[in-house]
Order: sequence, then C-alpha cells, then structure tokens
Amino acid sequence: LTYTFEDVAGALGAIAPHDWRGFLRERVDGHAARAPLDGFARAGWRLVFRDTPSAYSRSLDAAGKRTSATFSLGLSVAREGGRVIEVVWGSPAYQAGLALGSSVVAVNGRAWRGEELAEALRDAKREGRPIELLMRRDDRYSTVRIDYREGPRFPHLERIDGTRDRLGALLKPREAPR
Repeated sequence: LTYTFEDVAGALGAIAPHDWRGFLRERVDGHAARAPLDGFARAGWRLVFRDTPSAYSRSLDAAGKRTSATFSLGLSVAREGGRVIEVVWGSPAYQAGLALGSSVVAVNGRAWRGEELAEALRDAKREGRPIELLMRRDDRYSTVRIDYREGPRFPHLERIDGTRDRLGALLKPREAPR
C-alpha cells in the first residue's frame, strides 16, 4: 500500500509533536530549484550561459555527430540527415510539437545544416522573428514556427572570485602511489 505526504507528516506528529508538514515542505519543495546549483557555488563555481559553446560542448557534439540547441530550443539534431535525436520536455521545441523520429529538412528556408540552426538562433535574437523549420515525418512535411528569441545558450562553469576551488580539487588527477 502507498502512503501520502499527509500520512508521513501525521505519523511523525504522533511520535513527536511538531509542524512536520511545514518542516518537510520547506525541505522538499524549497530546495528543489537551487540544490544542484548551490553545490557548485559552495565548490567555488557558478553556472552561466553564453552564446558560444564551451570546448566540452563542442566535443560532445562532435562525438555524437549532432548539433545541439538543448539549452535554447531544447533540441538536438543529427548532423547527417537532420534526424531529431532529443527534445527536452517543456522546451520551446517540445511546445512546438517536435518529436523524435522526425527530421529537420530546412531552417528558415535554407536546407538543413547544423550551421543554419545556429544562425537561425542568432537571427531570431537580432531580428525578433520566430525560427521556421520544415519538418519531415515519414512521408509528411510540415512547417513549424518556434517563437524563441533569446539566441543560442550554452552552459559554462565560471569561477567565483575569492572562493576556494573545491571542484578543481575533486577533479584533479590522482597521483600514482610510489
């Protein structure tokens, strides 16, 4: 049998009177948004977004033979053939109805190439117009407009001045025993 949040708060209250509901809500709901990023900050780093990919992002895209707009459109596309290989839940691409199994044929009226998608992201920010994708799924074609105007976004870790670099210490290669 399953139990509810109220069951847990009630059981704790029966053992030791306290506002367990408030206590648990603060800890469960209050930390969800900042928990992962707070760990970076305590390690001396912060997550920032820039309009150019990091060396790591470029290497992932090269190894995966893909063009990634994961942190902007919520979309990754195979370089060869334009096959959609990732759509992030709730992202602009998801809300526009893009799905795995479809292929990007053209971006803003130009034949699919990864560079075209990157250029469309820059144009959307500069010119304030939606990105238009010609999509193919099986033998059907459709035009999808994604109203996204924030430009390309790529995650980068940036040091916080004046803090101890705990992350660097964790990632430092170990020395061989002597």
